[in-house]
Amino acid sequence: MGRAAVGRAAVGRAVATAVLLLTVGGPLPAPAAGAVQADVDRRYGGAGTSRIETAVALSREAFGDGAVDAVVVAYAFGFPDALAAAPVASAAAGPVLLNERDRLNGGVAAEIRRLGADRAYLMGGPAVQSEGVRRDLEQAGLTVQRVAGADRMATAAAAAHTAVGLWRAAGHTAAGGRALVALGAHPDPTRAWPDALASGALAGTGRFPLLLTHQDRVPAETNDALRDLGTQHVTVVGGTAAIPDSTRDQLAASRRDRIGGATRFETSTRLADESVAHGARRATVLAATGNDFPDGLAAAPVASALGGVLVLVAGRDLVDSSHTKAWLEAHRGAVGRVRVAGGRVAVADEVLGQIGFALSDLALALQPVASGFDFPVHVAAAPGEGGLYVVEKPGRIKRLDGSLFLDITGLVSDGAEQGLLGLAFHPGYAANGRYVVHYTDNAGDTVVAEYRRGGGAPRTLLTRDQPASNHNGGSLEFGPDGHLYVGLGDGGGSGDRFGNAQDAGDGLGAIVRLHPDTGGWHEWMHGLRNPYRFSFDPIDGLMHIGDVGQNRWEEVDVVAWDARGTNFGWPCREGAHPFDPDRPGCPSGGLTDPVFEYPLGQEGTCAVTGGMVYRGSAIPALRGQYLYGDYCGRFIRGFHERHGIVTDVRHWISTSGNVTGLGRDHGGEVYVTLQDGTVQRIVAS
Repeated sequence: MGRAAVGRAAVGRAVATAVLLLTVGGPLPAPAAGAVQADVDRRYGGAGTSRIETAVALSREAFGDGAVDAVVVAYAFGFPDALAAAPVASAAAGPVLLNERDRLNGGVAAEIRRLGADRAYLMGGPAVQSEGVRRDLEQAGLTVQRVAGADRMATAAAAAHTAVGLWRAAGHTAAGGRALVALGAHPDPTRAWPDALASGALAGTGRFPLLLTHQDRVPAETNDALRDLGTQHVTVVGGTAAIPDSTRDQLAASRRDRIGGATRFETSTRLADESVAHGARRATVLAATGNDFPDGLAAAPVASALGGVLVLVAGRDLVDSSHTKAWLEAHRGAVGRVRVAGGRVAVADEVLGQIGFALSDLALALQPVASGFDFPVHVAAAPGEGGLYVVEKPGRIKRLDGSLFLDITGLVSDGAEQGLLGLAFHPGYAANGRYVVHYTDNAGDTVVAEYRRGGGAPRTLLTRDQPASNHNGGSLEFGPDGHLYVGLGDGGGSGDRFGNAQDAGDGLGAIVRLHPDTGGWHEWMHGLRNPYRFSFDPIDGLMHIGDVGQNRWEEVDVVAWDARGTNFGWPCREGAHPFDPDRPGCPSGGLTDPVFEYPLGQEGTCAVTGGMVYRGSAIPALRGQYLYGDYCGRFIRGFHERHGIVTDVRHWISTSGNVTGLGRDHGGEVYVTLQDGTVQRIVAS
């Protein structure tokens, strides 16, 4: 544990904004009670299905009652010809259904029957939607009109004529007076189409045809279409890096302007705001990945049909699409539902949780689940079992119902930062009954020992002499590679008195990797003061280390689990700040910064208790948030971290007692142990 009263885990590191929140801005406010939750869900075909099934699912979202006259059928895998499909679909008041090249997909055929459509617009020439697809549609009783040109630019021009013709036939005589133009080709294909994809919803809402251009020149087909349609106002979509002003100025219209941002994600939010100006509502948001975007081809007309807007999101982490994240936060309360287009490969579950987090006034609370424990410091779940086990510092492990599981009180020392500190169940525990404990023995030295369910003599895996009574670490976790990882402090005293943390190889002030079968070990990471609690994120394997500071800074380090040799810098520095930089052995560089830190002593803080990333299902908006506590500060706080960038720093809960540990159950729900003898679960209040 860590500083005075208990061993402590450190969490904290100086991302400037996070530090400012805690130092300049004073205490972080607790969120208001009565959380407002947006309805966030995905629309896709189910596990193992593709963008074709996603398009069908989106069609059902927008046209659940059927009774659609026409559909647009576009190729799902080589999609430039489909980029201008959204205005055609919106003008025809139907969906875009993505399809294979040579035949009509069975699921698409079934959806067309459900919709009752009698007309199909087939996007692209026979090379992308074959005559076989046409025949299948005609045999299903549909009238088929192919919308195609010699290339994608000409196909977009043909689509513009088709969409405007439909709008004008419906009485919208001004349709075509304004058009959107997006980048349709680029030497780097990953840059060519996201802006065009994001334009689809605005095109449908505003009744604007969507045309394509090269980066450095406007195709003749595009300018011919603008002249034929009588377009006076052209809006270029995307920033100058996508379409330079010199290209914009070649467009055949008397008025030219631009909707664009620094990234495709910012462009999408500006398009969404423009959609609102033309009658769309932010209450409904369709979200599609801006990284691998065919799913969004079908999402744009759905957004228009539902009267909503379309935004692009990063597929792995919402932080990577920071403009979209900020847009969602700015419209919290206005957005009622978000439909994410695509499966988990396109948009990870984590992103759905982060969208919910951005849109919610989430408030958390602690729900008592058990009490009467003697200084509980950790709670853990055993593989293959449904229950939880509580570690008591004096030397017992009990089940949540209070029944005794292990008693080694006769072996355990009872100093302020000593005792039974850690428990880890072997991944194969259900079959082999093996589990490992971390404690300080009667001599005050560290022992890591394996026990077996049902009794028997323990097997000592690791011992380490401790020159002082404090800074004994405590964490014990099986890593993604099946090895056991152990957190050990620097040997105690103050200022790394015994010179261990920069002595690579001695095991103190370090994370040690231990083979659970042979007991062989080696130092894995070093330069730590007292890593009382660390954890592995089950999604990406990142290791989150709470390292207890000396007298100024508490820190949290986040590194890949296999980043062997990482040096976190203690005692040359504390957190990201110089501590004893001229000490012999301090390296001139190569130190790894913490991702987050906070100052010691503010609001009564004394010892941060490292925690874990929330991966449960009970609070979807909380997924991906790292949760930690402070022993004396008596709080649970959190943040999101991505690529070393910390966002969403929150004060969640003020606790009734000193925070000694956090743990999770099999479902990823997080529990907190308090020195007052209680175990409590984090819940949405």
